[in-house]
Parts: sequence; C-alpha cells; structure tokens
Amino acid sequence: MAQLENELEIQRKKQAEEQRRNELMDIIIGYGVHTLDGRPLSSLTLIELENLRINIINDYLR
Repeated sequence: MAQLENELEIQRKKQAEEQRRNELMDIIIGYGVHTLDGRPLSSLTLIELENLRINIINDYLR
C-alpha cells in the first residue's frame, strides 16, 4: 500500500511539473520568445524556464 501511495505521489509531482512547464512556455511564447541561445523552449529545465520568464518580464518593464 505504501508503495502505491509513493508511486501516486511521484505521478502527481510529475504532472504538476509538466503543468508548470506548459504554463511557463505559454507565457514565454506569448512574449514572442521561442528559443534561448538557439535551444528550443522544450529542451529547457523548469528552472531555466522560470529564469527566462523573470528576465523577459524585467526587460518588458524597463
């Protein structure tokens, strides 16, 4: 039973991360950015996407 709960928790975390990735990519693409240093957004880590979003918003507010 504990193993099943563990697997469900792992699956929930993966789904939450994938949802956040999709949200970030939608936000970033909305600003017209499709790559970072020639790398497609889909190849970036979650942290790289978060940082890119922050940088885009900072640049937009300047």
